Amino acid sequence: MFFWKVADFQENLIGALVTFLAPLILFITTGVILFKKKDGVYLTFDYTFVSGDVIISKVSMNVKRFKVAKFDTKQIVRIGKYDSEVFNNYYNSPDIKTVILTKNNQPSPNKDFYYILASLTEGKRLFVLECSENFIKNILIYTGRKVLEI
Repeated sequence: MFFWKVADFQENLIGALVTFLAPLILFITTGVILFKKKDGVYLTFDYTFVSGDVIISKVSMNVKRFKVAKFDTKQIVRIGKYDSEVFNNYYNSPDIKTVILTKNNQPSPNKDFYYILASLTEGKRLFVLECSENFIKNILIYTGRKVLEI
């Protein structure tokens, strides 16, 4: 009889631990995942053009800034509208990595979607930006080359 009581006690103890630990582990895991993802909740992108350099930053919660890319205008191969046929050719090219730098499906007022194809040290990158036409004009004025897709 004593043997049966020990087995019942062990089963009850295991059942109690599983009942208590499973939700606790799930709660802690969810907390860790949400803590790591909290910076991506409110995300914007900042495009800066300073003395020949294009600097693209990811801004999280309007506080933290992470540099995504920095390149010289001499490294720009092509600039154009996002919905063009040339963009689709670049997008489907296996040797060009595409980097989407907007969270919107539709452009904001006074902005449009553009692409910049740049030849960086890591390889060719196709950046998709949501920016004003003024930003693109400033880059084109500075480059002094024919990089605009017509």
